[in-house]
Amino acid sequence: MRISKISVINLFGIFNHVIPLNKADRITIIHGPNGFGKTILLNMINGFFSADYSVFRSVPLQEFAIEFESGYQVKVTPRKPSGRASKQPVNLNISLWQDDKQIEKYLVKPFIPDDYDFPIAQIDDIIPELDRVGPRTWQHMTTGEIYDLDQVVTNFGDILGLRKKEPKWLTHLRESIQTRFLETQRLLSIARSSPYTRHQRERPVLPAINTYSRELAAKLQSVLADYAKLSQELDSTFPARLVSQPRSAQLTKPELRKRLSELDNNRLRLVEAGLLDKAAMAIDVIRPQAIDERTKSVLSVYVSDVQKKFHVFDETAARLDLFKKVINQRFQYKSITYDRDAGFVFTNSNHATLSPECLSSGEQHEIVLLYEMLFHFVPGTLFLIDEPELSLHVAWQAEFLSDTSEIAKLASFDVLIATHSPQIINKRWDLTVQLEGPAQ
Repeated sequence: MRISKISVINLFGIFNHVIPLNKADRITIIHGPNGFGKTILLNMINGFFSADYSVFRSVPLQEFAIEFESGYQVKVTPRKPSGRASKQPVNLNISLWQDDKQIEKYLVKPFIPDDYDFPIAQIDDIIPELDRVGPRTWQHMTTGEIYDLDQVVTNFGDILGLRKKEPKWLTHLRESIQTRFLETQRLLSIARSSPYTRHQRERPVLPAINTYSRELAAKLQSVLADYAKLSQELDSTFPARLVSQPRSAQLTKPELRKRLSELDNNRLRLVEAGLLDKAAMAIDVIRPQAIDERTKSVLSVYVSDVQKKFHVFDETAARLDLFKKVINQRFQYKSITYDRDAGFVFTNSNHATLSPECLSSGEQHEIVLLYEMLFHFVPGTLFLIDEPELSLHVAWQAEFLSDTSEIAKLASFDVLIATHSPQIINKRWDLTVQLEGPAQ
């Protein structure tokens, strides 16, 4: 399922915005002055699909709506309490519409401890990373974020045993699209290698590039394990399959030479990507001078097996190739390679190895954006990118859309960008939706 349009009525009591998403190019750009609601719109989209409805209670608005290409439309409408209850948190009506008819509805009420007989004083004991800083507010010990009670329940309801079960139609709708929100503070990540304890609440905040480097190493090791498992299975049955191979399955001599040449090129590509050892080039390469009938039979099975083995790498190798191509085009006097143990390996023009955190903030932003789009998605993901221009040289900004378009087509995801930068837009003003002020 894909989104076709997003709209908001009376945002901040002022703005009405309608944002049709560009389905053909898969990229839509929200452009407009500060204060018109670009970042809030991304927050609301992400909030709906992650079931974090706090943004709809904290931001004044009349209605927020998402229209899907299937024809369904979901609306989030705040219902403010009246009279003496006016200071209570806002209820939210979430409704499903089709052909201008409401077919489902669900009322999201704020969490009220008295309704659950829950001792809120125990929250920071149950969730050690939270520290109570007010009657109904908590601070996250690592990120410094302040949560109200409703946000605590939204983020930690499963741990507290307080998560309210929503209707199946709403769960299905939310889970039909995965969102990835790349906020402006994207160069840091929280270390999650060990559990929280009551006595040691803080976790280190690490450069995101280090986290992604370790994550990439784990991905390489995983795909190599799959390759080794398949190789062992094929090698163990090779003699039996060779004997039972029908003559009709054998490749012709020209086909064999072509396939062997293709395997050599693919093997070299996988070595350069860090997916195969260089020793594989010397051990596995076969270049027969003459191909007789017996050799043709053996090579036909061999070529088929190696193609199956290399197929394990196809998806990962395509992402690594594109990532490496873009980074090495952008960086001056530096280049990137991969290692199954280290993940990213950066070297300068003197061939000295650089640690990832030694890169400039602009270089780290480029890596984080590209890595997120290439490795943190499933087909159909909606990426929400806030101000991709941060720390990027204007020349890199001008290339951002072409890079993103190439990745989006490879990975089949959609992108919604909020930006101030005409350099990011470059010549693609056809992808933009200009946020307008109220009618005069």
